Amino acid sequence: MSKILIVEDELIIANSIKRYLTQMGYDITGIAINYEQALDLLGKIKPDIVLLDILLNGRRTGIDLANYIQTNLHIPFIYLSAKITSDVFHSAKLTRPSGFISKPIQKENLYTTIEVSLYNHINKTDKEKINH
Repeated sequence: MSKILIVEDELIIANSIKRYLTQMGYDITGIAINYEQALDLLGKIKPDIVLLDILLNGRRTGIDLANYIQTNLHIPFIYLSAKITSDVFHSAKLTRPSGFISKPIQKENLYTTIEVSLYNHINKTDKEKINH
């Protein structure tokens, strides 16, 4: 069972995602509503994947957290977004997310994006081990 951390500042959306994922058999290891909470949870739990709102409330954004995850944890993350500007999209794209899911979240899209992201990450990790 894959462990998922949800980083979403709107609790109604976060709880809806949690409900969907629990029904699908995933283990939700936590919900963070901002950068600082997410860092704290990432230090305590080791999720297999992070669902990450691009525009979090506060000084630090989801893009800041994505950079931290890429640099330090090397786990896949999927951006969640409603409408964003082209500048924000460009900045988010540079962090190399495993995927993007548009809000409002559709259950089927959530499942397929997570599964493909996890599959690609496992295969990438296996290939890196073989090449080293």
